[in-house]
Amino acid sequence: MRCPATGTTQPPPPPTSATTSPPTPRSRFTLRNADSATGLPSAHDFYGLSADGKQGDQDTYSGLTLENRLETGWHNLVRYGISRKRIQERQFTSVGTPITYNFGTVPCGKPGADCFTEYFGNVVTIRGANGYTATGQASFFVPTDDMASNRDELTYQSDYSFARYLSALFGFHYENERGSYVEPPPYAESEQTQAHQLRLHPPASGRDQKPRLLLRRRRH
Repeated sequence: MRCPATGTTQPPPPPTSATTSPPTPRSRFTLRNADSATGLPSAHDFYGLSADGKQGDQDTYSGLTLENRLETGWHNLVRYGISRKRIQERQFTSVGTPITYNFGTVPCGKPGADCFTEYFGNVVTIRGANGYTATGQASFFVPTDDMASNRDELTYQSDYSFARYLSALFGFHYENERGSYVEPPPYAESEQTQAHQLRLHPPASGRDQKPRLLLRRRRH
């Protein structure tokens, strides 16, 4: 701004409170999902043929962040995130040569028989790095199971500036991770795992407080 009396330039007046917009909270959300499937040929060189199996994966990751900063110097941030992972392994048909084992005295196919059929690959010869060779048939191992891994986490941070060189900070981080593994008969095995973890900042006793609880349950 130029003054008409002196011809000098003066700086513009500072904005009034009516034209200054107050701080507004900010939010951010992310989501990512991926699905994939691939074949499970197993160890082809050991069997001489490939297994008829598939593995499927479903992965989901998401997060939400809320942040607020006041004119008084108070800043708050909260963040919540999840991850979900699923894996399925399937064997569609049995390949190879079937061999039935009878672990009891009752003939197979009769009530009360304790029989188990296992499939073997072709007769192959394997040569090791030291020149040693082995010839025979290997038993197929193509699992059929479901696995899941879930994780949730929550982070909170609050800080306040009292002066230019003085500020206070508080925050915590909480995690909950759990998983499961299920295998259908004849093995019928399942396992569930769960863990909790909590961190406080600043630590109350000079060290990070990390209470952790691990729960495991397994069934056969």
